[in-house]
Amino acid sequence: MLLFWAASVCCIWLYLSVWNVLSLVHLGAGTYASVGARFVASVQPERTADFALIVALFTLLVAQTLDIVRERGAISSEIEAARTMQQLLLARSSEPTPGFAIETAYLPAGEVGGDFFLVSPTRDGSLAAIVGDVSGKGLRAAMQVSMILGVLRREPSRDPATVLCSLNEALLSQQDTGFTTACAVELCADGRYTIANAGHISPYLTGLGRSLELVAPPAFPLGLAGDQSYEVLRGQLAPGQRLVLMSDGVVEARTSNGELYGFDRLLPLTLRPAGEIASTALAFGQEDDITVVTLSCQFGEVVSAPPAEPRVAGVPQPKRTRGRVPPPPPIPFPRPTPPPPPVP
Repeated sequence: MLLFWAASVCCIWLYLSVWNVLSLVHLGAGTYASVGARFVASVQPERTADFALIVALFTLLVAQTLDIVRERGAISSEIEAARTMQQLLLARSSEPTPGFAIETAYLPAGEVGGDFFLVSPTRDGSLAAIVGDVSGKGLRAAMQVSMILGVLRREPSRDPATVLCSLNEALLSQQDTGFTTACAVELCADGRYTIANAGHISPYLTGLGRSLELVAPPAFPLGLAGDQSYEVLRGQLAPGQRLVLMSDGVVEARTSNGELYGFDRLLPLTLRPAGEIASTALAFGQEDDITVVTLSCQFGEVVSAPPAEPRVAGVPQPKRTRGRVPPPPPIPFPRPTPPPPPVP
């Protein structure tokens, strides 16, 4: 805005000076001599130097403005390219997961975000998921997210502690990458889960009308120190329960008056779907990227195979049933033969 007003003032000075000169050209010959003499007398060397300085300043401001426009155009192109690449990567972050119910919500605070998540099935039928947050914002954070997603896709292990160790070493191999928080989960089809946390907001176990924060053993964020080990937290999902992972953009939502959403409001909010959790934080006042991922098992009826039962000739066998197997019927024994009558 300051450059705009300075350029406007210079334009007015230049316009007035040129108008004075052109007005002399349109005057008559007689008037031209008298007015011209008066103009020449009025133009002092000091004022001429001031005029030249103003013209030079105006030219410099125009050149700088053009440079700023070019730089902003280049930055906008780079940000647009990074945003497109990030959208493509995040679109592939949730693969088909038969046997599991997955909900995801991702709301970047700017054109590109520093949050990331990845949900993928494993070869043994379980599910691997990770949610994280990169320090910093803007283009640099977006490029860091792209690198992290590439490392995670190449990681052969799905064990949460191993995944975090590998990602930590990858970040340390880069220069000046800041730090990254992440929470990794492995969920089996029968509901067993394993969680490892590297300085990230704790996940929540929700369902059946209750919500419980799952606090894993504390550990450093990724990218700060080498030779780190991450302890795991294990548990079991029951039918109707799920795991809720999120970034700190939910609890750090802030109103225009500076009021934080906070953890007190977060506990009941985790009972809602992922999209509703994210939209609630957005409506409260988004300050940072918002990411929410929920994981649950689709428990189905399992046909249990009862142990082999002895077959008895002439006795019908019980039908196979789902779930509980009824006890087999009693085996009939032949009735004793009455003794022959006494011989007289």
